[in-house]
Amino acid sequence: MEDAVSLRPSFCTWADGSPMHFFAVFDGHGGPHVSALCREQMHVILAEELAAAAREGEEVVDEERAWRAALSRSFSRVDALAAVACACGRAAPDRPDEKARIEAAGGRVVYLNGPRVRGILAMSRALGDRYLKPEVICEPDITITERTVDDECLILASDGMWDVISNETACDVARQCLEDGRPSSAGRAAAGSGEAASSSTGAPAAAVGQESEPRCYRAAALLARLALGRESSDNISVVVIDLQGRG
Repeated sequence: MEDAVSLRPSFCTWADGSPMHFFAVFDGHGGPHVSALCREQMHVILAEELAAAAREGEEVVDEERAWRAALSRSFSRVDALAAVACACGRAAPDRPDEKARIEAAGGRVVYLNGPRVRGILAMSRALGDRYLKPEVICEPDITITERTVDDECLILASDGMWDVISNETACDVARQCLEDGRPSSAGRAAAGSGEAASSSTGAPAAAVGQESEPRCYRAAALLARLALGRESSDNISVVVIDLQGRG
């Protein structure tokens, strides 16, 4: 297992006093060194960067800009820490804009069992791959989605799941699990994995909450088992966050 899962409810407080939650799946391509570092340090560093933004008044002036800047600085700091770690791996830099950026930096994309930077790494943005700089960068590709009261859940997973399960199927499975049971008063999150280990490595983990096996745990575990049943060839880590607090 090379993935790492981080579940950090209320990891920091926003300017208006509301708690902020951090949930992540880190795909440790080529080894657990950098993914484990991300699991232990990313939320800590992000909290420091958000606090710095608060002191400078950034988060009050423009919340989205503050988040983007804090995330970018956090990724850069973790990448610097990962300089002594070893990581190589696989995924897919199949976006034309990323290919153009790599070539503009003097690199090239070689198609060897899929597109790979210099014929080595099948992704164009990663942490810790210092030997592939400047083509491979640590700058995160950030999207911001505003939640609505109708949002049911959030599914985070490594490509070991997404390679064999569509968005629609994943949502259907999670929805069925989350709708089966009693309502509760607090949101929960749980992680599941295709291998038996501890929660720190992305395995079936104790959920955030009081129940030993809440519905979000069952959803994550079922998605992981489904990916295994479909013969996924990669590490499988799944996090399901119940946005409706159903237990």
